Amino acid sequence: MRVSRLSAVCLGFVLLFVLEGCTTTVSGMRRDPTFTYAALKQSKLAVGGITTSKGELFGKEQTSVRQNVARQIAQVRPDLKVDKSATVRRRLSSAAFDKLLAEYAALGGLSYPHLEMLRKKLGRSQYLLFANIEADRTRFAVKPTRAKEVNGVITPALIVTSAERTLKVRVQVYDLRMARMVWTGT
Repeated sequence: MRVSRLSAVCLGFVLLFVLEGCTTTVSGMRRDPTFTYAALKQSKLAVGGITTSKGELFGKEQTSVRQNVARQIAQVRPDLKVDKSATVRRRLSSAAFDKLLAEYAALGGLSYPHLEMLRKKLGRSQYLLFANIEADRTRFAVKPTRAKEVNGVITPALIVTSAERTLKVRVQVYDLRMARMVWTGT
């Protein structure tokens, strides 16, 4: 599974819908009563990491996806303070960040010791967003048409192609001050 720039933009919109609470279907949603839009507006949100179930999102591709997600959130919700995606990696060592991503991908969440360490390193950011792309499917269809003549008008033969992309993304938001997950959904 290769996650393209289009996937990153789609993921960004998914995350925005989740944070905005619109009509996008969210399954398995759980929200801590302390996590409100007002609380999010008064604090800062950092984009931690984006992983895939198959673990194929690393290096420049991981950075690109995180940057796109952070940019999309900032564009659609300019009233939210969003840490640039590089902030989390910069405040940790590259090795510590990679270990954090590996734990998130393997366990489906972050451990208490990691949350404590992140709280100390990301002091200004109260909320930290992580996501895992659980499914990324693209379906293509090709339908040829025949040339037709109707009332003397010739319609040429065409090939109509279409594509449909389906992403399933599990999103988790952590409150670093309380060292616990405050929002999750797929």
